[in-house]
Amino acid sequence: MNVVQQWYVDAAAGSDATGDGSSGRPWRSVQRAADYLRSSASWPSSGDVAVNLRPTGVYKTTTDPTATLYLDFDSAARAPNASRWLVWRRDPAYSGRAVIANPDGSDADKYGVVVSNTAYDNYMVFDRIRFTGESVPKGLAGSNGASTGVYLEGNNNHHFEFRNFEFDGFRQTNAASYESVEGVMQTGTSGPLSFVNGVIHDIATPGSGGAGGHGVYLHGESGILLLNVLAYKMNHGFAFQFYSSGGGVPGNGAIVSHCTVVDDGFGANGGTIILPGADSNVKIVNSILAYNGSAAAIHFYPVGSGSSNDGDHLLFYSNSGGNHDSSNGWTWTNNLTQNPLFVDRANRDYHLQASSPAIGYSDTAYSPATDLDGNPRPPGAEDAGAFQYVAR
Repeated sequence: MNVVQQWYVDAAAGSDATGDGSSGRPWRSVQRAADYLRSSASWPSSGDVAVNLRPTGVYKTTTDPTATLYLDFDSAARAPNASRWLVWRRDPAYSGRAVIANPDGSDADKYGVVVSNTAYDNYMVFDRIRFTGESVPKGLAGSNGASTGVYLEGNNNHHFEFRNFEFDGFRQTNAASYESVEGVMQTGTSGPLSFVNGVIHDIATPGSGGAGGHGVYLHGESGILLLNVLAYKMNHGFAFQFYSSGGGVPGNGAIVSHCTVVDDGFGANGGTIILPGADSNVKIVNSILAYNGSAAAIHFYPVGSGSSNDGDHLLFYSNSGGNHDSSNGWTWTNNLTQNPLFVDRANRDYHLQASSPAIGYSDTAYSPATDLDGNPRPPGAEDAGAFQYVAR
């Protein structure tokens, strides 16, 4: 990032009435920052614009029943573009993550962030932000409502990055038969879209018999990257779903590497990764897929005939629906079926024990320099999954 202009928001000490977005006089709400950028700000011709969210309190609207942050840029003069990305980030002067929560109530769709379907809503980064539904049922059940962290709502959006993120706690009211709850949902965005260094967990209501409840639910995206991601407790859905809503092949060219996907998909059809069998050039590598159900850990729907897809250096274990489906166009090589030996699965510590078979088990071509914790991954000795083993 090359930040040349920045604004400030402070949930505790800011004011939407008297603030001007400066460090000394920050706004109170993220929506006030978005409204100013859309209507009044003078954007630089190049260089990135950052909105710094101080983690002094939870950002949650009390005035809009649907979304805490609604982005609808409508002018080329005041919008991000390829030369000036818009970065929503935790203020670098602080530690931890800033928190954006869904509004309360069950009378509508509930979102942390909605990105409108216009030609100007693209080139954005969300960095060090936790998006949460607060593990409280929100939104109407079935097709009339949803509870989602970030909703990219149309075909015009492209170039989004999520870094150092967390998505958790999305639940829905009256969810006996179905829950429309996701960390991220998009409905036709063209891509690219990346998720790097983050955690997705505790999505959908435990014990509910309804299907649904996904970490990321992507309808039309190409150029997807999921790297150093820990995904657990998608209670009856998939961690990563590439959904074919119109006969297309979302997920073409996707790379899923160094992910730990565990304890997902129980109680209804679900598991780890679902994508159309007609996808091509997909790489699912260097990852741990363990203790998932009910579908195969890597599941194809609909089944088709893609090409040049690889499942490589994967560690499978105790997936109740099997490890992967069979489909033309997939090559499965260098994969293990062994206990990954997590430090303390019962208490959600998915780091590796010293004797884990995941240690040193990877294709270095798809390995980043560091793991989810920021620990270095020695070239040629990278461990499978989101975490590199570090002696304690």
